[in-house]
Amino acid sequence: MGRKVDRAGFKTVMRQALGCRGETLVEAIVSFAVILIVLLGATVLVQSAINLNRRAYESMEALEMDMAAIEKDNGPTSAAAPDGALRLSVGDVLIDVPVLQKEQGQLRYFMPIPGGIAP
Repeated sequence: MGRKVDRAGFKTVMRQALGCRGETLVEAIVSFAVILIVLLGATVLVQSAINLNRRAYESMEALEMDMAAIEKDNGPTSAAAPDGALRLSVGDVLIDVPVLQKEQGQLRYFMPIPGGIAP
């Protein structure tokens, strides 16, 4: 009825005519390795971002706890620095306010000594 067409030979002829060739096993393995390296790099970046975010959250929580303790005045007096005075200027009047230096966690703050304000 008709001629038999060698389909495998036809594909080979078409590939040669179009300048195409198939991928070899080495090319496939190399491209797979490149994709894996890129994905591994992206995974490491995302994991680092997650860890950094977690540490920032923990630091923020600790700071909030320190701030709450300061508001309740639960901080110990700082041994690192002596007590001092804060000088305020209101118009022409200078007011010295003796202060205690206190610490709470990472924060260092000042508290006026009760009854110590003198113009």
